[in-house]
Amino acid sequence: MATVTKRSGTRFICNGHKGDRLLATPGGGLLVVNPDHPPRLINSDGEVTELLAYTEGEIRNGRMVQTFSTGKEGV
Repeated sequence: MATVTKRSGTRFICNGHKGDRLLATPGGGLLVVNPDHPPRLINSDGEVTELLAYTEGEIRNGRMVQTFSTGKEGV
């Protein structure tokens, strides 16, 4: 599980796993993807949520568009 140790503006410093890929989310957070670990979402408040599933989107107008399925509404 990634844990956020510092947040400055929109930059995150976190403890993660080898092979983690970080993807920016439209809401200002990060999606942490690793084939050996469950995907994690770090929202703009620094909270970490382990996701049940996720779908990588596409880049539209220079921004990444993504859909997340967490089993919770409003995420």
